[in-house]
Amino acid sequence: MVLKKLFALFFRPGENRRASTSGKSNRSSWTLLPEGPRATPERGLSEETDERRHATTPSADKYVRLCPHETLSFKRAQRILSLYGQGDLHPTMDAFTSAPELNHSQLSGGEFGRRKHPRLCKQDPNGYDVLQATSDYAFEKGLILNIRWQLSFEAHPELLQSVECLQQFLDTCDIFLCPHTKLSDEEIAFKTYYSLKPPTDPIEKFEIASMKIKGCDQCGTDFWVSGRDDKKCRVETFRPLGTIEFVDDKQWLAQCSD
Repeated sequence: MVLKKLFALFFRPGENRRASTSGKSNRSSWTLLPEGPRATPERGLSEETDERRHATTPSADKYVRLCPHETLSFKRAQRILSLYGQGDLHPTMDAFTSAPELNHSQLSGGEFGRRKHPRLCKQDPNGYDVLQATSDYAFEKGLILNIRWQLSFEAHPELLQSVECLQQFLDTCDIFLCPHTKLSDEEIAFKTYYSLKPPTDPIEKFEIASMKIKGCDQCGTDFWVSGRDDKKCRVETFRPLGTIEFVDDKQWLAQCSD
């Protein structure tokens, strides 16, 4: 009995548990680690990873729209630009491909375009046969895309009754001169109309002739409208595509369609 009392006096299980718990609590408060299993916090994307994902990965899939039927990919643009470095483009190269299913064909005569047999794009949703275009590339501190839309109203003079009538027709054609400017935009339509229908007043005639179309301040595209006679005119675009070195190049992305 005496031995049992001495054993109980020196070995108290409750105190040992409290001492052990107290020790753990002291260590956890010192190391700022809570008791129990540790919860692993969810990690969000770092700023660097997030920027890479949005700046480069989607850009490889972006494209430049040449016309309503065809686009230009980044890899194809790089191939074209490399030919300039090798001196293989003389003097110019078609931007359009010859694909009948894309409303593209080859022009037999040389009066329209810079080449003897340029490829032709026709956009004719209304069956009027009014719009057609040729295209080529140039190089000036990077790749330049040049597209020339010719409008001929000889068979449909009724489309030139007013600026509003012409603008409404051009809107149905749905042609983007760059990602931010359509052929039917007010300034383009206004200049196009008066290049075909010059005013009789000499002052107004001079004002229209000297009116310049402002280039696109978002992508740097320049526009030029010129009348050939009272039924034909040309709307020309010069689109800088950049050096085509990286898919996240600002100039390339500025010319890409959404």
